[in-house]
Amino acid sequence: WPGDDHSKDIYSGNHGTLQGGMGYAAGKVGQAFSFDGFDDYVNAGSGANLNITGEITLDAWIKPSVVSGYGEFISKGDYQGGAGAFTYFFMIQEGKLRFGIKVGAAGDFVDSATTLSVGNLYHVTATFNPAIDDVVMLYINGALDATGTITTEPPSRPSDPLYIGALKNNSGTLNHFSGLVDE
Repeated sequence: WPGDDHSKDIYSGNHGTLQGGMGYAAGKVGQAFSFDGFDDYVNAGSGANLNITGEITLDAWIKPSVVSGYGEFISKGDYQGGAGAFTYFFMIQEGKLRFGIKVGAAGDFVDSATTLSVGNLYHVTATFNPAIDDVVMLYINGALDATGTITTEPPSRPSDPLYIGALKNNSGTLNHFSGLVDE
């Protein structure tokens, strides 16, 4: 999803649907998705190829306009008010980059050592391989920033959507990202 004035998936056909009146702005590569932090997100659907239950790498260029609170820029699943959660997520929480998995009441996450700043452009990557010691590695601008383990297995519920810019919560959304997400 390059965000170049459209929400098409140029790799595998999981074209997104813009929600909340969101728009585009100049990004790292062409245009980027521009999120207002209130109701904007991209619903990329629930294609079978998005049902990742093993090794995963998520990456994006982000330029946050808010780093306090919670801002999910990639999520897959449904939070369901917390207790029924079934999701993996990549987000900013209180200035830190966070990758996590939550299944039911159980959940694990890894936070960055670096605190992100408003208005800076970052290339962020999270890798997770449950087959190799459950290790998560977080990279910021190409440099390894933090490692940790997640023992919660990735959720497998094919009907849950992948969102860019928010987290699904029952029939609504929460943790809206404020800023730009590109490539």
